[in-house]
Amino acid sequence: MIIAFVITCFFYLTLVLELTVWHIPSVATSGKIMSAKSDLVSQYSDKYKKIFELSKSIKIIIFIVPLVFIYVLHLYPISIIIDFINGRTQSSLAYYTLASSIVLLGRIISLVYIFKIRKENEQKDDKFRLHTDSVFRYSRNPGLMSLYISFIGFGLMIPTVFYWVCLFIYIGHMHFKVLMEEDFLGNKFGSDYISYINKSKRYL
Repeated sequence: MIIAFVITCFFYLTLVLELTVWHIPSVATSGKIMSAKSDLVSQYSDKYKKIFELSKSIKIIIFIVPLVFIYVLHLYPISIIIDFINGRTQSSLAYYTLASSIVLLGRIISLVYIFKIRKENEQKDDKFRLHTDSVFRYSRNPGLMSLYISFIGFGLMIPTVFYWVCLFIYIGHMHFKVLMEEDFLGNKFGSDYISYINKSKRYL
């Protein structure tokens, strides 16, 4: 159980740093979809421009309501820390070790991805360049894939239906945003991005 506790603390520490100090901005966040700034919208294809034209209430249902489940998903593993503090153990050492290893693998991939990007540029104010080497040779979305891996690991430690419902909502929600971002990047980088897509996988 101590392994799960340490890895969970490490997960939250690095995740907080990733979301604040090491934050890598995206062009398809819920906030940017809600604000629909013309300089970003203009770089999408017509089918995605229609998303920005939806009424505010529809946008809230599609892009804001799922965030409730996503935030719950991100906070759910805190129960592992609470169980450790209260001396509760729900599974065997081998099981926790396996699940913790999966969580750690996801975090390592995420840190490699972050340091790779920030070493070359800070990715601020939507001024970014196309990354196609290092971890990006194997996945176009290594940061997102790494979170999926970590949450699957936590899912093994927290085998509740509600947790997995939240995880599937998260994956579906983010997949749509990935499709939006790919459309944006295809329009921004043209043939270079198309060539990159043909040589890489969306996730793994």
